[in-house]
Amino acid sequence: MALGEGMRLRPASAVVSVAFPYDLKAEPTFGFVAGFDVKYLTRFFATTHLRANLPIKPGQIGGPLLDSQGKVVGVLMLEIDEGKACYALPIEAASKVAADIQKHGEPRHGWMGVGVMPDRSRPERGAPVFVDRLYKGTPAEKSGLKMGDEVISIGGRSVREPSDILDAAFFSEVGGKVPVKVKRDGKEQIFTMTVSARPDSSRIVEPAPLFPNPTGGPASQGVPVKANR
Repeated sequence: MALGEGMRLRPASAVVSVAFPYDLKAEPTFGFVAGFDVKYLTRFFATTHLRANLPIKPGQIGGPLLDSQGKVVGVLMLEIDEGKACYALPIEAASKVAADIQKHGEPRHGWMGVGVMPDRSRPERGAPVFVDRLYKGTPAEKSGLKMGDEVISIGGRSVREPSDILDAAFFSEVGGKVPVKVKRDGKEQIFTMTVSARPDSSRIVEPAPLFPNPTGGPASQGVPVKANR
């Protein structure tokens, strides 16, 4: 099947899933893109997920989500609202996970260890995003970033809202060096950050703060605050 561009879809874009419920013939289900989120209730995602008003049935998790042209734009990951809607991992992210497994035997999510805050006086997408937390010894701190820096781009990916930080980390190669463009004291500067692997979740007792909010809240890709000894 041809691959589409899940992360380029817009709200109200038509999507479809095809299933074989109860061993019957193929049954298509139609819906629409509702939005893109990095969390659902208390569950946080490693990268942006596509939310669709599309009912799914048992057994469809892991199946493809198609656009109106029949191209694969995502992989169904989670049903919500009693099966009336769902989340899908955009195909771009799914392809990255597949490449990691082929190369390393497991997914490897990048990590930077930085907290950012949007300009609350400008709630629209594209408002400046500022560094408001730096964690000692993390890639962000080692790169030379400072509190108050306005983040313009990471690895060539524009930062227009807090969730873009998570996506930039997710798609970065662990161990790779990525340029981080910031504005400091009115001047643009570029720092080089060496991306590390996301901390082992088995060692984390309490999650690091991570509060991406579609209404303009902060986001933090921090470090584990406590670990089993």
